[in-house]
Amino acid sequence: MESLSVEHSNVSHIVVAYILAKKQRFRALKFHLQHFVQQEGSGSSHSICELLLCRFQKWDSNHAVWDVLASAYARCQMVDDALFVFAKMKDFNIQASIITYNNFLYSLRHTDNIWDIYDDIKASGINPNPQKHIASCPCGS
Repeated sequence: MESLSVEHSNVSHIVVAYILAKKQRFRALKFHLQHFVQQEGSGSSHSICELLLCRFQKWDSNHAVWDVLASAYARCQMVDDALFVFAKMKDFNIQASIITYNNFLYSLRHTDNIWDIYDDIKASGINPNPQKHIASCPCGS
């Protein structure tokens, strides 16, 4: 029997992400966006951010989707993409969650950029928590 395979467009992936965020299914959202960014690969953040800005900016749960997208890039070790999404979030006053910050810290652990992210965490008023950092690392999941 032949297997039917459906390839989703970027728009459909983002629609699914917004539905999951609106229903507060954040674990499913995390896995969905991680799979999406792995599929799209390194360098895809520019087009995905453009899509979010042009087609989805006024949708409910916009902040959650941006936050989990940045976290997904960080968890997938696509540091430049993660930093690009993070910069766009800052441009639009979207606060990153402590989980996203922790994923950034883990991804940047061998670079000098780690201190920039750490300074952003402190400036945001979020208290860095080493136990949460360990739990959010890919090795701790």
